[in-house]
Amino acid sequence: MAATVDLGSVAYAAPNLVATAFPAPGPVPVAVSARFADEVGTDIGSQLSVTVGITPVPIVVTDVVPTGPSAPGAVAVLADLDLLSRARAVTGDLTFPVDAWWVGDPARPGAADRATALHLGTVTTREAETARLTSGPLHAGLPAALRLVVPAAALLLLAGVVLHVTCDLQARAVEVARLRGLGMSRRDIRAVLLGQHAGVLLPLLAAGAAVGALATRVVAPLLVRSDSGAAPVPAAQPHWPWPAEAALLAVLLAGSLLAVAVVVVVQVRRADAAHLRVAP
Repeated sequence: MAATVDLGSVAYAAPNLVATAFPAPGPVPVAVSARFADEVGTDIGSQLSVTVGITPVPIVVTDVVPTGPSAPGAVAVLADLDLLSRARAVTGDLTFPVDAWWVGDPARPGAADRATALHLGTVTTREAETARLTSGPLHAGLPAALRLVVPAAALLLLAGVVLHVTCDLQARAVEVARLRGLGMSRRDIRAVLLGQHAGVLLPLLAAGAAVGALATRVVAPLLVRSDSGAAPVPAAQPHWPWPAEAALLAVLLAGSLLAVAVVVVVQVRRADAAHLRVAP
Protein backbone atom coordinates (compact mmCIF):
# COMPACT_ATOMS: atom_id res chain seq x y z
CA MET A 1 0.00 0.00 0.00
CA ALA A 2 1.32 3.42 -0.88
CA ALA A 3 -0.16 6.75 0.17
CA THR A 4 0.74 10.40 0.39
CA VAL A 5 -0.15 12.21 3.62
CA ASP A 6 -0.08 15.99 4.01
CA LEU A 7 0.99 16.78 7.55
CA GLY A 8 0.99 20.53 7.07
CA SER A 9 -2.26 21.11 8.93
CA VAL A 10 -1.45 18.73 11.78
CA ALA A 11 2.14 19.64 12.42
CA TYR A 12 1.51 20.20 16.14
CA ALA A 13 -0.81 17.23 16.73
CA ALA A 14 -0.49 13.47 16.63
CA PRO A 15 -2.22 12.33 13.45
CA ASN A 16 -4.19 9.04 13.24
CA LEU A 17 -3.98 7.05 10.05
CA VAL A 18 -7.12 5.03 9.14
CA ALA A 19 -6.77 2.33 6.46
CA THR A 20 -9.87 0.45 5.31
CA ALA A 21 -10.43 -2.37 2.85
CA PHE A 22 -13.41 -0.51 1.35
CA PRO A 23 -13.79 2.89 -0.25
CA ALA A 24 -15.45 5.76 1.54
CA PRO A 25 -19.22 5.14 1.30
CA GLY A 26 -20.07 8.81 0.85
CA PRO A 27 -23.42 10.13 2.08
CA VAL A 28 -25.41 7.37 3.80
CA PRO A 29 -28.88 6.85 2.26
CA VAL A 30 -31.55 7.12 4.96
CA ALA A 31 -35.31 7.15 5.35
CA VAL A 32 -36.71 9.81 7.69
CA SER A 33 -40.03 10.10 9.47
CA ALA A 34 -42.63 12.59 8.33
CA ARG A 35 -42.17 14.64 11.50
CA PHE A 36 -38.41 14.84 10.86
CA ALA A 37 -39.03 16.04 7.31
CA ASP A 38 -41.54 18.66 8.50
CA GLU A 39 -39.39 20.06 11.32
CA VAL A 40 -36.12 20.11 9.37
CA GLY A 41 -37.74 21.11 6.09
CA THR A 42 -36.20 18.32 4.01
CA ASP A 43 -37.45 16.28 1.10
CA ILE A 44 -36.25 13.31 -0.91
CA GLY A 45 -32.77 14.03 -2.24
CA SER A 46 -31.77 16.46 0.53
CA GLN A 47 -28.23 16.05 1.89
CA LEU A 48 -27.65 16.63 5.59
CA SER A 49 -25.11 15.92 8.29
CA VAL A 50 -26.09 14.18 11.52
CA THR A 51 -24.00 13.45 14.56
CA VAL A 52 -23.83 9.80 15.64
CA GLY A 53 -22.13 9.76 19.00
CA ILE A 54 -19.46 12.42 18.43
CA THR A 55 -18.94 11.73 14.72
CA PRO A 56 -20.63 13.81 12.01
CA VAL A 57 -22.02 11.55 9.26
CA PRO A 58 -23.20 12.86 5.88
CA ILE A 59 -26.61 11.48 4.86
CA VAL A 60 -28.93 11.75 1.89
CA VAL A 61 -32.72 11.41 2.28
CA THR A 62 -34.02 8.69 -0.04
CA ASP A 63 -37.51 8.25 1.41
CA VAL A 64 -39.99 9.84 3.83
CA VAL A 65 -42.08 7.38 5.87
CA PRO A 66 -45.10 8.20 8.07
CA THR A 67 -43.35 7.06 11.25
CA GLY A 68 -40.32 5.10 12.38
CA PRO A 69 -40.43 1.70 14.10
CA SER A 70 -40.44 1.96 17.91
CA ALA A 71 -40.69 5.77 17.61
CA PRO A 72 -44.33 6.53 16.73
CA GLY A 73 -44.86 10.17 15.86
CA ALA A 74 -41.28 11.09 16.79
CA VAL A 75 -38.29 12.42 14.86
CA ALA A 76 -36.61 9.31 13.46
CA VAL A 77 -33.95 8.39 10.90
CA LEU A 78 -33.54 4.89 9.44
CA ALA A 79 -30.13 3.89 8.07
CA ASP A 80 -28.35 0.69 7.06
CA LEU A 81 -26.10 -0.44 9.92
CA ASP A 82 -23.25 -1.59 7.65
CA LEU A 83 -23.11 1.66 5.67
CA LEU A 84 -23.40 3.71 8.86
CA SER A 85 -20.53 1.79 10.48
CA ARG A 86 -18.35 2.29 7.39
CA ALA A 87 -19.09 6.01 7.27
CA ARG A 88 -17.94 6.32 10.86
CA ALA A 89 -14.96 4.00 10.39
CA VAL A 90 -13.42 6.11 7.61
CA THR A 91 -13.33 9.05 10.07
CA GLY A 92 -11.59 6.96 12.71
CA ASP A 93 -14.61 6.23 14.90
CA LEU A 94 -14.62 2.44 15.38
CA THR A 95 -17.20 2.27 18.17
CA PHE A 96 -20.31 0.20 17.51
CA PRO A 97 -23.29 2.53 16.84
CA VAL A 98 -25.99 0.17 18.15
CA ASP A 99 -27.00 0.41 21.82
CA ALA A 100 -30.21 -1.67 21.73
CA TRP A 101 -31.63 -4.66 19.89
CA TRP A 102 -35.14 -5.71 18.92
CA VAL A 103 -35.68 -9.47 18.79
CA GLY A 104 -38.95 -10.80 17.40
CA ASP A 105 -40.56 -14.13 18.32
CA PRO A 106 -37.76 -15.86 20.30
CA ALA A 107 -37.64 -19.61 19.70
CA ARG A 108 -37.70 -20.49 23.41
CA PRO A 109 -39.36 -18.87 26.43
CA GLY A 110 -37.27 -17.23 29.10
CA ALA A 111 -35.28 -15.07 26.69
CA ALA A 112 -35.33 -12.17 29.14
CA ASP A 113 -33.82 -14.30 31.94
CA ARG A 114 -31.03 -15.55 29.69
CA ALA A 115 -30.28 -12.05 28.41
CA THR A 116 -30.10 -10.76 31.98
CA ALA A 117 -27.74 -13.60 32.92
CA LEU A 118 -25.46 -12.60 30.02
CA HIS A 119 -25.37 -9.00 31.33
CA LEU A 120 -26.88 -7.59 28.12
CA GLY A 121 -28.61 -4.79 29.98
CA THR A 122 -32.28 -4.11 30.56
CA VAL A 123 -34.54 -6.49 28.65
CA THR A 124 -38.10 -5.56 27.72
CA THR A 125 -40.52 -8.26 26.53
CA ARG A 126 -44.05 -8.09 25.19
CA GLU A 127 -45.29 -10.41 27.95
CA ALA A 128 -43.83 -8.22 30.67
CA GLU A 129 -45.21 -5.06 29.07
CA THR A 130 -48.64 -6.66 28.73
CA ALA A 131 -48.60 -7.62 32.41
CA ARG A 132 -47.45 -4.11 33.38
CA LEU A 133 -50.16 -2.38 31.34
CA THR A 134 -52.99 -4.63 32.52
CA SER A 135 -52.12 -5.05 36.22
CA GLY A 136 -51.76 -2.72 39.12
CA PRO A 137 -54.27 -0.25 40.56
CA LEU A 138 -53.73 2.35 37.81
CA HIS A 139 -54.07 0.04 34.82
CA ALA A 140 -56.35 -2.79 35.97
CA GLY A 141 -59.46 -0.61 36.05
CA LEU A 142 -60.15 -0.63 32.31
CA PRO A 143 -59.85 -4.42 31.76
CA ALA A 144 -61.96 -5.05 34.87
CA ALA A 145 -64.60 -2.62 33.66
CA LEU A 146 -64.67 -4.24 30.22
CA ARG A 147 -65.13 -7.67 31.81
CA LEU A 148 -68.10 -6.37 33.79
CA VAL A 149 -69.81 -4.78 30.79
CA VAL A 150 -71.28 -8.00 29.37
CA PRO A 151 -72.68 -9.39 32.68
CA ALA A 152 -74.07 -5.97 33.57
CA ALA A 153 -75.70 -5.61 30.15
CA ALA A 154 -77.19 -9.11 30.44
CA LEU A 155 -78.65 -8.35 33.88
CA LEU A 156 -80.10 -5.06 32.66
CA LEU A 157 -81.62 -6.83 29.66
CA LEU A 158 -83.29 -9.52 31.79
CA ALA A 159 -84.52 -6.99 34.35
CA GLY A 160 -85.92 -4.77 31.60
CA VAL A 161 -87.64 -7.70 29.90
CA VAL A 162 -89.26 -8.86 33.14
CA LEU A 163 -90.47 -5.35 34.01
CA HIS A 164 -91.77 -4.70 30.49
CA VAL A 165 -93.62 -8.00 30.19
CA THR A 166 -95.09 -7.71 33.69
CA CYS A 167 -96.38 -4.18 33.05
CA ASP A 168 -97.74 -5.17 29.63
CA LEU A 169 -99.59 -8.22 30.92
CA GLN A 170 -101.02 -6.37 33.89
CA ALA A 171 -102.42 -3.78 31.48
CA ARG A 172 -103.84 -6.58 29.30
CA ALA A 173 -105.26 -8.67 32.14
CA VAL A 174 -108.84 -7.89 31.09
CA GLU A 175 -108.05 -8.91 27.51
CA VAL A 176 -106.59 -12.22 28.69
CA ALA A 177 -109.64 -12.85 30.90
CA ARG A 178 -111.98 -12.22 27.97
CA LEU A 179 -110.03 -14.66 25.82
CA ARG A 180 -110.40 -17.23 28.59
CA GLY A 181 -114.13 -16.46 28.73
CA LEU A 182 -114.41 -17.04 24.96
CA GLY A 183 -113.04 -20.54 25.43
CA MET A 184 -109.34 -20.05 24.57
CA SER A 185 -107.12 -22.35 26.62
CA ARG A 186 -104.35 -21.07 28.81
CA ARG A 187 -101.79 -22.95 26.72
CA ASP A 188 -102.88 -21.14 23.56
CA ILE A 189 -102.82 -17.78 25.35
CA ARG A 190 -99.33 -18.45 26.67
CA ALA A 191 -98.14 -19.44 23.19
CA VAL A 192 -99.57 -16.28 21.63
CA LEU A 193 -98.10 -13.97 24.25
CA LEU A 194 -94.73 -15.71 24.15
CA GLY A 195 -94.65 -15.43 20.35
CA GLN A 196 -95.53 -11.74 20.48
CA HIS A 197 -92.76 -10.87 22.91
CA ALA A 198 -90.24 -13.10 21.10
CA GLY A 199 -91.05 -11.25 17.88
CA VAL A 200 -90.21 -7.99 19.63
CA LEU A 201 -87.04 -9.21 21.37
CA LEU A 202 -85.36 -10.86 18.38
CA PRO A 203 -85.18 -7.71 16.16
CA LEU A 204 -84.03 -5.66 19.14
CA LEU A 205 -81.16 -8.06 19.89
CA ALA A 206 -80.16 -8.15 16.22
CA ALA A 207 -80.21 -4.35 16.05
CA GLY A 208 -78.13 -4.14 19.23
CA ALA A 209 -75.53 -6.52 17.75
CA ALA A 210 -75.36 -4.46 14.56
CA VAL A 211 -74.96 -1.20 16.50
CA GLY A 212 -72.27 -2.80 18.69
CA ALA A 213 -70.32 -4.03 15.66
CA LEU A 214 -70.53 -0.62 14.00
CA ALA A 215 -69.47 1.20 17.18
CA THR A 216 -66.55 -1.20 17.63
CA ARG A 217 -65.27 -0.53 14.12
CA VAL A 218 -65.79 3.24 14.21
CA VAL A 219 -65.41 4.36 17.84
CA ALA A 220 -63.11 1.78 19.48
CA PRO A 221 -59.97 2.61 17.43
CA LEU A 222 -60.43 6.29 18.29
CA LEU A 223 -60.41 5.50 22.04
CA VAL A 224 -57.05 3.68 21.92
CA ARG A 225 -54.20 6.14 22.47
CA SER A 226 -50.47 5.81 23.04
CA ASP A 227 -48.64 6.96 26.17
CA SER A 228 -48.15 10.39 24.60
CA GLY A 229 -51.83 10.72 23.66
CA ALA A 230 -51.18 10.31 19.94
CA ALA A 231 -52.54 7.58 17.70
CA PRO A 232 -50.82 4.24 18.36
CA VAL A 233 -48.44 2.69 15.85
CA PRO A 234 -49.39 0.26 14.47
CA ALA A 235 -52.98 1.45 14.44
CA ALA A 236 -55.52 -0.35 16.63
CA GLN A 237 -57.50 -2.95 14.68
CA PRO A 238 -61.13 -3.58 15.73
CA HIS A 239 -62.04 -7.18 16.42
CA TRP A 240 -65.66 -8.36 16.49
CA PRO A 241 -65.85 -12.19 16.77
CA TRP A 242 -69.16 -13.02 15.15
CA PRO A 243 -69.26 -16.72 16.28
CA ALA A 244 -68.79 -15.72 19.93
CA GLU A 245 -71.24 -12.84 19.56
CA ALA A 246 -73.81 -15.14 17.94
CA ALA A 247 -73.46 -17.58 20.84
CA LEU A 248 -73.87 -14.72 23.35
CA LEU A 249 -76.96 -13.44 21.52
CA ALA A 250 -78.44 -16.94 21.54
CA VAL A 251 -77.87 -17.21 25.30
CA LEU A 252 -79.40 -13.76 25.87
CA LEU A 253 -82.40 -14.61 23.69
CA ALA A 254 -82.93 -17.91 25.50
CA GLY A 255 -82.67 -16.22 28.90
CA SER A 256 -85.06 -13.46 27.83
CA LEU A 257 -87.58 -15.98 26.50
CA LEU A 258 -87.33 -17.97 29.73
CA ALA A 259 -88.00 -14.82 31.76
CA VAL A 260 -90.93 -13.96 29.47
CA ALA A 261 -92.31 -17.49 29.80
CA VAL A 262 -92.21 -17.34 33.60
CA VAL A 263 -93.95 -13.96 33.69
CA VAL A 264 -96.55 -15.06 31.12
CA VAL A 265 -97.38 -18.23 33.05
CA VAL A 266 -97.82 -16.31 36.30
CA GLN A 267 -99.89 -13.49 34.79
CA VAL A 268 -102.11 -15.80 32.72
CA ARG A 269 -102.83 -17.88 35.81
CA ARG A 270 -103.89 -14.75 37.67
CA ALA A 271 -106.23 -13.63 34.88
CA ASP A 272 -109.61 -15.01 36.02
CA ALA A 273 -113.27 -14.03 35.87
CA ALA A 274 -112.75 -11.25 38.41
CA HIS A 275 -111.01 -9.19 35.74
CA LEU A 276 -114.15 -9.23 33.59
CA ARG A 277 -115.80 -6.92 36.11
CA VAL A 278 -112.97 -4.41 35.75
CA ALA A 279 -113.68 -1.58 33.33
CA PRO A 280 -111.34 -1.72 30.32
